[in-house]
Amino acid sequence: MQGHLVSQLAMHRLIEYLKHSNNKVKAHETIFSQIYENIQKELFSVKDFNAHTSGSTLVTVMLEESGLLTCANVGDSRAILARQSNTFII
Repeated sequence: MQGHLVSQLAMHRLIEYLKHSNNKVKAHETIFSQIYENIQKELFSVKDFNAHTSGSTLVTVMLEESGLLTCANVGDSRAILARQSNTFII
């Protein structure tokens, strides 16, 4: 299994796609959906390892200067946002 190679490539490609995405696009779910599809196509075309037999989940959380928080995921991983108050974690 080469899941570690799949996850490393997905991470690096996600960063590159986000750097070059159009920040003026308002539908973030469309951006992430397209980026995830592109990453999957790239993974299946890699010759160095077989992504068909190894996999990875992907969670992306993006906080913009405007305060907009967007979270997207592929697979069975999830992100949890927590903050500490005086008495408990919310």
